[in-house]
Amino acid sequence: MRQYAPTQDRATVPDRTTVGYVLRWYLVVPSYLGALLFHSTRRVPCLAPQQLGFRLDAAAVTGITLRPGRFWCLYSDPEAGHRDASPVAHEVALGAILRQQVIAHAARFLAIYGPLVRFGCHAQWATVTDVLDKALLFAGQSFGSPQDGAADAQLVLGSGEKPLTSSSTIRQVIDDNGRAHWIRRRGTCCFLYAMPGVEQPCASCPRVDAVKRSQILATVNHTQDICNS
Repeated sequence: MRQYAPTQDRATVPDRTTVGYVLRWYLVVPSYLGALLFHSTRRVPCLAPQQLGFRLDAAAVTGITLRPGRFWCLYSDPEAGHRDASPVAHEVALGAILRQQVIAHAARFLAIYGPLVRFGCHAQWATVTDVLDKALLFAGQSFGSPQDGAADAQLVLGSGEKPLTSSSTIRQVIDDNGRAHWIRRRGTCCFLYAMPGVEQPCASCPRVDAVKRSQILATVNHTQDICNS
């Protein structure tokens, strides 16, 4: 947690903050991997838990692996004839498959982790929605095009079909210094504000209005945008 807030070594971190961050960083594994491949290759891998592996250090995921297996692609993909390929007709269908793959993985995780936390069902699925939306933006940013990442998010999240709780909330905003930021409005709180030493909420906090959001963004640099989205 020290990477997000200036806590002391023995500071007490609220349970809701800890369990929320565990939920989010785990969901990043299937969401970002799926988003990265969707953005860069227009392919969607099978994101079942048994297909994925990851490494942890003391603070973060340091590596993700994907085992060979089924994948979905467009008919125009050069590997559309591969024995593991399942071609689809258009990008809307491919985006829906990515959405379904992330939902299926998240449902299995929440069946185990969900009963252990004091978040209701809506808050849990709002977190899934937040992570998937953010992952698609981050994938675009990783390739130098947040605009394309935002477009991917609109495509994949669609109308926010259940159990997701909304469509994409990614947008570009201008801070009080006149700088542009790509950001999204969360559907659920990260509870970072509850940690010792944190003086203001995240710019993406659902409790923050447009005026306050612009003020917060004026205090951060662009490399921090993804941590505040």
